[in-house]
Amino acid sequence: MKQTRKFYDEAFTEVFSNRKIVESLLRSFVDELWVSRIDFDTMYIRKSVFKGILNVKRESDLLITFQLEDRSEFSFFILIEFQSSPRKMIVRILEYLARIYKNQMKEYSTLFPVVPMVIFNGEDQWREPRRLSDSFSYITHELSKYIPDFKYILIDERRF
Repeated sequence: MKQTRKFYDEAFTEVFSNRKIVESLLRSFVDELWVSRIDFDTMYIRKSVFKGILNVKRESDLLITFQLEDRSEFSFFILIEFQSSPRKMIVRILEYLARIYKNQMKEYSTLFPVVPMVIFNGEDQWREPRRLSDSFSYITHELSKYIPDFKYILIDERRF
């Protein structure tokens, strides 16, 4: 089972390391204005192995950097996770984001946006929340400003 998952992870990573495939994926399935502004020739696959608390190694599936067509000094990242079963992704993505931002501070002394994306090819229906704030059982207005928030893009292959 673990060997099969590793094979699929490596296969997805290989396929989605192709600039034309990533461009087609984003243009076809992500309805966001920033997609039309990406300079796809600047696509760069980044190291996605991170050390965290107690030096435990975590590895995301794919981390890609792009620049926008009119802003060569500005980069942004897309974090892609491939999932075949609906798991609790929100905290895992939060952990990856924290580690990516930590690395950005070391490398650039500033932060660049990271767009998290999950590509789901499982048979079950995806029922996980896509926004961090939706994972909390209760948030008062006064406390909401202390909750970091983000949303990931879900591409559910079952829908297509």
